[in-house]
Amino acid sequence: MVVITSSTIDRRRRFVEPSGDFSDFRVLEFGPSDRPNYYRDDGYVRYVDYFSKDELSEYYKDNDRRNQEAIPEIDYVVKDQHFSDHIAECFDLFVANHVMEHV
Repeated sequence: MVVITSSTIDRRRRFVEPSGDFSDFRVLEFGPSDRPNYYRDDGYVRYVDYFSKDELSEYYKDNDRRNQEAIPEIDYVVKDQHFSDHIAECFDLFVANHVMEHV
């Protein structure tokens, strides 16, 4: 089992942008759950998930390992595999760290 810690996230972020400044990036993060790698405070960050924030909260309500307060608002709730049909924006960086283990 891989444990995602803040140092793991920091290492990933430094790999993408060593300065840590993401203000010029347009970021789309897939499936952030309660552990997003990028935050709205970083700049232009949007989230896409199969579930809305309310649906995620309901799904994780009995899971002590999930922080309900850390689940962000989901900008794009997409219930199919055709993301481009639902997202008209352009992005510089796509992040799917919490998705790959499910694929």
